[in-house]
Amino acid sequence: MKYLLLTVLLLSGCASFDQAYSSIQPNDNKQQIIDLVGQPEDQQFKGNNEAWQYCKTGTSFGVSGYKVIWFYDGKVTGITTYSLHRAGSCEAHFEPIKWENSPDQVIEVRER
Repeated sequence: MKYLLLTVLLLSGCASFDQAYSSIQPNDNKQQIIDLVGQPEDQQFKGNNEAWQYCKTGTSFGVSGYKVIWFYDGKVTGITTYSLHRAGSCEAHFEPIKWENSPDQVIEVRER
């Protein structure tokens, strides 16, 4: 019985981390993201690109789960995730952003 309870608690911790992020849509603005998931724990910039990182410790057996929300010109272009085996808090362990992994931006060109 206690193993069942432990399993439910572990799975509910993972689900709650992802649940808030499932409401994020492409082209959402920064204030909408703050309203949904709070202030970013890490921000990195490159030109018109911006990446916000969030972390949840202990998502499963010492693994920390990370979410990266990508922006271009202040609008969401995508979300990526990664996990790390790290003990302790997340704040000191954010990975540097690899800008080549950012979602592609679609630029619409219309003839007049």
